[in-house]
Amino acid sequence: LIIDDIGYGQYTGRDASTAATVRHEIINGRIEHGVPTVYTSNLPTTGDEIRKRLGDPVWSRIVRESDVVVVGAR
Repeated sequence: LIIDDIGYGQYTGRDASTAATVRHEIINGRIEHGVPTVYTSNLPTTGDEIRKRLGDPVWSRIVRESDVVVVGAR
């Protein structure tokens, strides 16, 4: 599975809660089952922006279980 532009878009209210739940279930389930997942994002991997958008639980799982490859950094 390739999740393109992870962290893109802003949700509010009930949509934010639903998006966070679905995102957590997909990412956590794939990590628990050991299946590969590729994440892409235009957001910087340092700093707080991507962590805030994904939420601490999801971001910490991705960072702990993934190899980060920076491509085309400026």
